[in-house]
Amino acid sequence: MLPHSGEIAALGCAFLWAATSFVWAAVGRDASAAAITAFKAVVGFALFTGIVLATTGSPWPTGLSPRAPAVLALSGVIGLALGDACYFVALASLGPRRALLLLLLAPPLTAVLAVPALGETIGALGWAGIALTMAGIAAVQLEHAPESAGAPIPARRLWIGAGAGFLGCLGQAIQSLLTKSVLVEGPGLPQVVQVRLGAAALFLVVAGLLSGSLAAWVAPFARRPGTLGRGLAASVMGTVVGLFLMTYSQKAIEVGLSNTLTSTSPLFGLLLARVVQGERVSARAVAGTAVAVGGVALVFLE
Repeated sequence: MLPHSGEIAALGCAFLWAATSFVWAAVGRDASAAAITAFKAVVGFALFTGIVLATTGSPWPTGLSPRAPAVLALSGVIGLALGDACYFVALASLGPRRALLLLLLAPPLTAVLAVPALGETIGALGWAGIALTMAGIAAVQLEHAPESAGAPIPARRLWIGAGAGFLGCLGQAIQSLLTKSVLVEGPGLPQVVQVRLGAAALFLVVAGLLSGSLAAWVAPFARRPGTLGRGLAASVMGTVVGLFLMTYSQKAIEVGLSNTLTSTSPLFGLLLARVVQGERVSARAVAGTAVAVGGVALVFLE
């Protein structure tokens, strides 16, 4: 394994997620958040099934331990289906600024839970890196928040949003721990991602059928070739390549550090917005980015 390959893979995942977020934003003008979530899971599962078939000769993993499929399926449903649902509830209840800031709890929560669950330990440099990276990301997100994001929120909606956001963070932590517990057994990475996406896709399709929403989810992709093309491209880069890199990173390094580095997507988004769209970058955003980069450097030194 190459030195720091796990850290590099996590940053590569963060970059791809930032890049594809611009594509998903365009898709989101035609399709709902639920439709996009289901689309990503179904397309990702289909593509990973092809990869597993091409590399192993079987369309379904054959080298997993008896417990692994159930653990990975639970991880997929929690992280790729329920976790996204909680995030969207938090987003609708709290607004983008508060929801995104709340979700920054996920990496440190993962690191804390990994100590009793997996026996992982992080040194002082690693914890300092996590803290600096999260602080820098928070500064960048606060800088680019809409002014209306600071408006008062009714108490009931605040509690609902905060609860959903915390459950989203907890779901991200649990899915990472479940996945890592299988990764230490040494299975192939495509098989691990395939099972997780398959479980999430099945869960979401069944939910769509039971709620009567599935046809509405499919319609934008079926009627608009441009939406379908953009969705497929973003699924290949963000879901297939991105999830593969994230899984590799979680296997190579501590999950708390891996999740910290994959959380740097907003920093790459800021850079891409400046380069691609010519958006102005303020001094505070630059300072926040510098702090986060310092945190990333400490994670590499850990």
